[in-house]
Amino acid sequence: MSEARYEQERRRLAAMLPGARIERVPATRSVIEIVAQVSDLDRPIPVLVERGGYGYPADVNETLSARRWLRWPASGEPAVHLHLVDDEIELERRLRGAA
Repeated sequence: MSEARYEQERRRLAAMLPGARIERVPATRSVIEIVAQVSDLDRPIPVLVERGGYGYPADVNETLSARRWLRWPASGEPAVHLHLVDDEIELERRLRGAA
């Protein structure tokens, strides 16, 4: 995906995640990988799902610690993967491409 598409999604996310640090994760796939550092991992999920059209796969998120994973759009071929983290160390790990 293009840098312009990332910027468009970053602005959309900024409106739903006030105060969050939002960064693009280097990726080799066509899906835009984004990480956002938030103060609470669970609080923004309803807004992202209801207003943003993100999918929140509960079965995937049950297995995760220190982050949450969402996809946009909620169904069909994903264009964006969004990783929510609540600490700078995890944010930096994501930016380096750590799983």
